[in-house]
Amino acid sequence: MSAEDSIIAKYVIKYDGLACEEHVIDLSAFGTSLQGLGDTLSIAGTYVLTGQIPVKASDYKVKVYTDAKIQAKSIDVYAFVQGLQQAVGTITGIKEIFNSILSFLFSKMDKNDSDTARLAIEKLSWLAEQSDKARHSETEKVLDILRVLTQASNKKALSPVGSQCSELKLIDSAETVFNADQAVKAAVSKSIPQSVSKLSEYDVYLYELNKINCSCKLCKQEDYDENFDNPKTYPGKIVDENFKSQNGNPYLDAFASGKLLHIVAKEITSKSGAVSYSISDAYLDE
Repeated sequence: MSAEDSIIAKYVIKYDGLACEEHVIDLSAFGTSLQGLGDTLSIAGTYVLTGQIPVKASDYKVKVYTDAKIQAKSIDVYAFVQGLQQAVGTITGIKEIFNSILSFLFSKMDKNDSDTARLAIEKLSWLAEQSDKARHSETEKVLDILRVLTQASNKKALSPVGSQCSELKLIDSAETVFNADQAVKAAVSKSIPQSVSKLSEYDVYLYELNKINCSCKLCKQEDYDENFDNPKTYPGKIVDENFKSQNGNPYLDAFASGKLLHIVAKEITSKSGAVSYSISDAYLDE
């Protein structure tokens, strides 16, 4: 696969309506914005390419690189998103889903915005065989996780809006993927509901696994000692629809092999102080 063939998307990032109608922008704000947008493109791009949501830069499966042009009253930055492995699906299909996710992440995040993104994500090949209910639940979960993981980078991306420029646009050919003004900046910066923001990522080992009642006992990586026969474990409830799958089930594979499992889960503390985890997603670390 050539470098050109592996390009998922080509965008124009437009900083429009520059302050004082000049073709200059504060270098610090500009750099912060590009860094934030680069992280968001990498997180969303890795998901549509692989089906896995990365939580650290070393997990990214796309490379984002750039070129820039300065024009009167605006600065245009050309961003190229290149897949670092073979895509699952056609580039055209991936780009459509990629654009829908980015449009949601840089929107006011109302019901219409989330519905559009959800319907696009449901077209991904690894969701096609799921029931309508399971597919809907999976896509809602994906949007929640992406929103949590990209909020900091999205806020960085929009940092020049209002002070250095009036709006930030992402353009794919002639189509505007998003147009973020101060209203969108306010929505992106808004506190995420507690039910969503409690989601965190953990690396764990599974010590018990019950497929009938969807429960497990897990040991967090920082508590694990291969020479210790009785490690500290926590009860877990698996609410991930993929747990019911017979093929490619990361929970069964991790339990059988003893390999490290990456999970997305909500920590729950009872009135007595007992800690347990509600697990909504997982994949095996490579």
